[in-house]
Amino acid sequence: MFEMRISDTHVSQNDELIKSLSTGVTIGTTYCGVVGHPFRKEYTVIGGAVNRAARLMCAFNNVISCDHSVVLNSKLPLAYFKRLPPKYVKGIGQVTNIYQYEEKGLDASKIPPILGRTDVLAKYRDILMGRSKYKGVFVMGDPRCGKSRLLNEFVEVSEALSWKSIWISVHNVIHHGICLLHKVFSNMLGRSIKERMASLIKLYVDDPCYQYLYVLNDVFDVNFAFPYRYETPIEMTPLFLFRRTLKLMSKKTVIIVDDAHGLDYESWSVFLDVIQHPEYIIVLSLPSAWQNKHASIQKCLKSPKVLTFHLETLHIGSIPA
Repeated sequence: MFEMRISDTHVSQNDELIKSLSTGVTIGTTYCGVVGHPFRKEYTVIGGAVNRAARLMCAFNNVISCDHSVVLNSKLPLAYFKRLPPKYVKGIGQVTNIYQYEEKGLDASKIPPILGRTDVLAKYRDILMGRSKYKGVFVMGDPRCGKSRLLNEFVEVSEALSWKSIWISVHNVIHHGICLLHKVFSNMLGRSIKERMASLIKLYVDDPCYQYLYVLNDVFDVNFAFPYRYETPIEMTPLFLFRRTLKLMSKKTVIIVDDAHGLDYESWSVFLDVIQHPEYIIVLSLPSAWQNKHASIQKCLKSPKVLTFHLETLHIGSIPA
């Protein structure tokens, strides 16, 4: 449904016990089912793709290894992948065209230079440096005009100016039942329910709203217990506490959403709340032909805090001789 990439990683204390960590990624048909009695709820996934991924995981230690089909379908620049040497894999034989995914070690010098976007990048730097009133950025353009390439450059510029960046690619339309931007901030708090609860307790330990953390259970996917006898003040809504949490956890962060036309409606409402905070910037890429009359989306498009870039195809004068 969507893919998320964060520029820095959150490491828990338990990770010190991990000696090695390997991941194999493949694409293919799999079969899912329940093993044993249904009440035990033990699920399994089997198939040739699963077996191949497991073999890659065992053959290439301490890396994220993937085959050529994954590289093609990822739609990421080739600079994110490093070709691994051929290796004999048990049950498969000699494997070639295996790659290592290495986002953290991405060398900006490997990325082709961006052309014809000097004015756009200058205005984006002004936003990061506080010289502009804007906190939301829309990048609109026709397919293949360079929207994703520009977003990659935004990541480089952001990190050079000490902003943390979070990249989200929305592959399908997100329907009701999930708020993607809530998920983003949940991951910023921690990877597990326990870590997120600990982070929220730390943020609110000296805050008068500490006793109402259970209101945030659905927002951040946590599990704070309700008091035996409780009466929640009418102003202690999930929206109020979400805004308060943004203020408490404020850290210079750029959230970049590629193919944002697939965003859920609730995320569009959250978008307006997030860009009210000086420590957050949200960048969305949208196709030029996209139109949606939903009230929350129209409100975002017309917000005075939003700057829209309409990308044209590359002018021939921008191409060096």
